[in-house]
Amino acid sequence: MKRIVILSLLQFFLVISTVFAQSRAMTLEDVMQFKSLSSQQISSDGKWVVASAWPDRGDGYVLVQQVEGRKSYTIELAKNPIISSNGNWVAMQSTHPFKDLLEAETKKETLHNGMILLNTDAGDTLAKKEIKEFSFSNDSKWLAVLHHEKLVTDSLASNKSKSGEKGSDLEMLNLGNLYSTLLSDVKEYSIDSTSTYLVFSRFEVADSSNTLNYIDLNDSKQESVRIIADSLSEFSNITWDLHNNRLAFIQTSKSDDDVNTKSNLLIWDFKSSSLSTVLNDEQMTKYQVPIRNDIAFKNKGTHLFFGVKPQSGKKETEKDSTDIDPYDFEAILKDVELDVWHGDDPRIKTNEKVVWRQQQNQSQLSVFHVDENRWVLLADETLSNVSMPDNSKIALALDNTPYLRASTWTGGGSFDVYTINLEDGKKTLQLKNNTSNVDVSPNGEFLVFYNDKNWHVQSVNSQTNRNLTENIGVPFSDEDHDSPSEPGGYGIAGWSEDGQKVMINDKFDIWSFDLISGSATNLTLNGRDTKNQYRFQFEDRNDRILSTGENVLVHSFNDNHKGTGFYEFTFGKTGVKKMVEGDVRYRFIAKASKADVILYSREGYNEFPDLWTTSTQFKKHSKSTNLNKQLEDFAWGESSLVEWSSMDGQPVQGVLIKPGNYEPGKKYPIIVYFYELFSQRLNEFNPQLVNHRPSFPFYASNGYAIFLPDVRYTEGLPGYSAIKYIVPGVQKLIDMGIADPEAIGLHGHSWSGYQAAHMITMTDMFAAVVSGAPVSNMTSAYNGIRWGTGLARQFQYEKTQSRLGKTLWERPDLYIENSPVFYADRINTPILIQFGDEDDAVPWYQGIELYLALRRLDKDVIFLQYHGEPHHLQKYANKLDYSIRMKEYFDHYLKGYTAPKWISEGVPYSGN
Repeated sequence: MKRIVILSLLQFFLVISTVFAQSRAMTLEDVMQFKSLSSQQISSDGKWVVASAWPDRGDGYVLVQQVEGRKSYTIELAKNPIISSNGNWVAMQSTHPFKDLLEAETKKETLHNGMILLNTDAGDTLAKKEIKEFSFSNDSKWLAVLHHEKLVTDSLASNKSKSGEKGSDLEMLNLGNLYSTLLSDVKEYSIDSTSTYLVFSRFEVADSSNTLNYIDLNDSKQESVRIIADSLSEFSNITWDLHNNRLAFIQTSKSDDDVNTKSNLLIWDFKSSSLSTVLNDEQMTKYQVPIRNDIAFKNKGTHLFFGVKPQSGKKETEKDSTDIDPYDFEAILKDVELDVWHGDDPRIKTNEKVVWRQQQNQSQLSVFHVDENRWVLLADETLSNVSMPDNSKIALALDNTPYLRASTWTGGGSFDVYTINLEDGKKTLQLKNNTSNVDVSPNGEFLVFYNDKNWHVQSVNSQTNRNLTENIGVPFSDEDHDSPSEPGGYGIAGWSEDGQKVMINDKFDIWSFDLISGSATNLTLNGRDTKNQYRFQFEDRNDRILSTGENVLVHSFNDNHKGTGFYEFTFGKTGVKKMVEGDVRYRFIAKASKADVILYSREGYNEFPDLWTTSTQFKKHSKSTNLNKQLEDFAWGESSLVEWSSMDGQPVQGVLIKPGNYEPGKKYPIIVYFYELFSQRLNEFNPQLVNHRPSFPFYASNGYAIFLPDVRYTEGLPGYSAIKYIVPGVQKLIDMGIADPEAIGLHGHSWSGYQAAHMITMTDMFAAVVSGAPVSNMTSAYNGIRWGTGLARQFQYEKTQSRLGKTLWERPDLYIENSPVFYADRINTPILIQFGDEDDAVPWYQGIELYLALRRLDKDVIFLQYHGEPHHLQKYANKLDYSIRMKEYFDHYLKGYTAPKWISEGVPYSGN
């Protein structure tokens, strides 16, 4: 017996040795082919889990897994699955092989996706080509399939209406017998939530009219009933009233000689078979209902919300081109292309243009009181930012107009708050110069908002205000905030059903506040003591209403050891009950709508975020996917938490990722990768993507250690702050015997790209630096533009991330002291600078300034300029190229590999 044990141990060690011998370094091709999960869902009955598994580049599949059973299906070349409510069917897009897509791209051809339907019981599949979209009815009896082209060519007429828009064939597939009903020339369709009616707009060939029709899906004859027809109109935006068996839709028409679109919202009532218009004739002369619209029945169908736009007026009559006056100033000046930048403009011109383009599709919110046949305009041109309410009394409007000019240097965020009465549209100013989000209570009687580091409640009617949190004894402002602006709060967690209690987060706990009495209760009790950050995890993220006795899932994150878990909280009580917790990252994904089954993922640095199911009591856990097996071939490495003290004695944490096949006592090259706070990534799986970031397992499997340090900032000294935190952290790794002090690399992008460039003006600790999109000269960047938004960059330095806290004229010394370009002569570290020359966040000339300074000083510098690229590289060829060069750069300077020619000699311009 003893001999058998010894043999078993020998066999065990042989197996382990074999596993380690097989683990290898990742290549970039491995990174490209590594699959990630998306479209994760669970069926309503909790019996099936579906997801897409696709790589960064290449072909993927859809996985369909039975929760309690052995049935499992893998559908290759498929993605974006949806599952019927009864779990019997899964429909998904079918795609073409990636090689075919590449070939079509070179030929400038378009390949349309198809659809695959899977029967989860039998495993049978049904495939269809050239599909636009598809959807199940809620009763799982029908699958609606909209094709790209007509299945049967109609020789009598073209499938185009007078508007010139093409219709498609809609196939209604009966899932009971798999027979199809075909409807031609369909432009839009919708099935109601009860699965009773199919409504569709189409072009009728017989009378050359656009029509809106419906079919009763429960009627065996399934005859099409016409709701409305008009040869000059289009019908769109079908919206259901879930409570009153009716729908709304937009009718849009445009005559040849009229620049104005004539559009209205109509309501069809199935009970009375009646059609009514929302806007009357007089209202339609002033307003139109745009097709781009958010339409919703609310408050049990009594209110219909939708957007309108003012009519734009008649087109100007052009002058007779035959009567040309060469000295007509008006005609000549029409060709002027000019922007006038005025010092009193509310917005600078670059931002004004961006906002103007956005506002072209913006509409003004209004409400139709359905039972009273009465329309009320809520927004207007002076107060246009009105949000759709979730109560029956008021809407909320925000006006930032008084603060626009100052937002250039404050960063925006200030606005006046108005309430708008839904009955008559009356506007009431509630708050001035507010800087945070405002929540309206479910009963519409209170506003809750954050200001001056505290939460406040204000009565809508009396406008009396109470500070809810000032006497609680714990902070409700962001405790980790370290920029010159005012710290924000941790947000509102939820509301009581009657609207008289609001739940608010501090850093760790969730509190309940009675809005009438002002009394406060710590619901989770021990978050601050245990350093657990508790947060409600609602099944529907848009529904934060709690009723007494209701159980709600709570997610926890421990601020010390970075573990996570799930707890249960019962509204009306205090305290939380632990369900599961560990040194992993748990993420809630969904709950089955008709079963007590939860879908979640669990991950760690070396554990793929596979899907798991459990009961709402977390008694039994079942693994639904196993993409973690992808890690088996690679020397992935492992993560651990490292703690040290900053130069000024503050405790600091960071994450160390040891190389795969780590050998204790061996010193490794280190890549320091940072931004602000990164220790929370201890138990996070690193997504495998080819982009501007280093892949952690790619480098770890190739013999590097990766270090993710936290950095906290001192106002006015952002550059030195990084040194203060990172240098002692690296020294800790050297002292631990892990880091080779001669092979320390540094990588940063954007904000950390700046810090990386600035750090090497103060230390020679690093052997090489990769700096993506860095600011190098704060004096010139201060008056630059963020081209994506058109905003000036001044606010960044005075109030937010760059953390100087003063204007350029108040403290020019701070701008100089924190600018790498002014200390470029002190740089002794080789640096690789990367920019896209259409960077929409950091002006790319910042890279030129640093490059030219270092070039003039005969320093070791290379500048990668990617053509036509924004702040983060988008073109795959460029992402791959940068990833290759980044690795070659670190390999040369940290491992001593022979430098490729682009490093040793550069690359001459070749005319492309």
